Amino acid sequence: MTEQKRQQIHLGYVPAAFQGCLSEKIFSYEGRDESVSMSMPVLTPESAEKLTAFLHDRQQAMATIPVKDRVRVIDRAIRQLLDREHPYRRLAEKWLPVMTGYDADIIRLGLTRYLKLFQEHELARFLHADFGNPSLLDQFQPNAKGSFTRAVGLPITCHIWAGNVPSLSLWSLVSACLVKSSVIGKVSSGEPLMASLFAQLLVANEPRLADSLAIVYWPGGDEAVEKELFANVEGVLAYGNNQTVAAVRSRVPITTRFLPYGHKLSFSVVAKEALDRFKASDTLQRLAKDSVFYDQQGCYSSQVVFVEENEALPSAVFAKMLAQQFARDQLRYPRRELSLAEQTSLKQWLDMRELQMIKADRDFLLTDEEAHWGVYYQADCGSPGLTASALNRTVTVIPFRRQADLQPFLERHRALLQTAGLAVPTETLFAWAEFLAGEGVTRISAIGEMTLPEAGWHHDGGLNLMSLVNMVDLERSAESLAVKYSATAD
Repeated sequence: MTEQKRQQIHLGYVPAAFQGCLSEKIFSYEGRDESVSMSMPVLTPESAEKLTAFLHDRQQAMATIPVKDRVRVIDRAIRQLLDREHPYRRLAEKWLPVMTGYDADIIRLGLTRYLKLFQEHELARFLHADFGNPSLLDQFQPNAKGSFTRAVGLPITCHIWAGNVPSLSLWSLVSACLVKSSVIGKVSSGEPLMASLFAQLLVANEPRLADSLAIVYWPGGDEAVEKELFANVEGVLAYGNNQTVAAVRSRVPITTRFLPYGHKLSFSVVAKEALDRFKASDTLQRLAKDSVFYDQQGCYSSQVVFVEENEALPSAVFAKMLAQQFARDQLRYPRRELSLAEQTSLKQWLDMRELQMIKADRDFLLTDEEAHWGVYYQADCGSPGLTASALNRTVTVIPFRRQADLQPFLERHRALLQTAGLAVPTETLFAWAEFLAGEGVTRISAIGEMTLPEAGWHHDGGLNLMSLVNMVDLERSAESLAVKYSATAD
């Protein structure tokens, strides 16, 4: 047996004043022919205090970098990560499948689709969606009231990232950079790579950003570190399950802005027009794609599919065809190996559906021998049912005849609703959009595109960039009085 080669990679990023001063956490990952050790700088309560003081001290100089320059440097870094010959892209394609367990083709395709959201033209859309006039981030601008307004980024934001979806950290990291907020980012042990590579590229392309970023690690829930950090930053963003987010919230001072991104529930709606013999195959492929990409780990992945009853393709037959599509996708894009907790959750989901079928004789459950995927057909739309998914390519298919049939489900889960993927005709698109918006849905996309939000989307109904700034108004009264004291006053 040949001995595995072990590669060593230094991840994370801290300003030069802290390089070599922090202890390191080693993450080890084992590939087929090679293993890797990735080192991350670790924060302690003492270093957290010094780091926040340092970033605050450098903030004023860092904020002079114009937003147009920031857009260009982000675009350059993204283009480097899109280049499949670039060393950092090759590093990502090599080790992300090992670190996360996701299929290599899923990683390759998913990275490219996601990174394109941060190219220059997309960032222009992003800025316009929140500010209209991005120059608000550089200086006071006239507003509709006849006075002036300026958008000032929170001086320091602390980002606590989950590791369930590769490169998810880039969304908030890019957002903070655009609004001139310095960043302290905590990586997950499940995916410490992409935030580190992106931060290193940003600084390499624009040295003026060197003292505005820190990509680090500390044990999740370390109260001493988080108490010190949260007391000395202006904003905290937390990603993860609801328990993790609630624990972070409990440690954030009331005076610090808190932006939680916890568990959400997304679903699909398929109208009869998408089910004829010319369109059904495409519809099935699109639906499966929304579950196969990253195994439903994103909050925007569909967990429930509502199918309009029709003569061309009865809903029960449709559910069986969706199961066949999952089986085909498993051959092409194998699901990753599940953790023990995920295996337990999946078994519980399957067992509960077996019990449900005893009470509902028209229901059925389809899966393969190793439960790589699961499709549960719930015949009664009005039944309380068991509509939650176990994630990892498990969905519930429910037939409906009219919009109102969805209301019991929507009302029951209103607090968790996020994305609805639609396959409906133009004639009913806006009627569905109005209905779903009124029921608490915050994003509506096409099926097949649920896992790829548009640049500038309103995450959980909020404003990505506006949430990270303070809007400052210079009122007309101040301007009028200033005239009195002007050197040119009569």
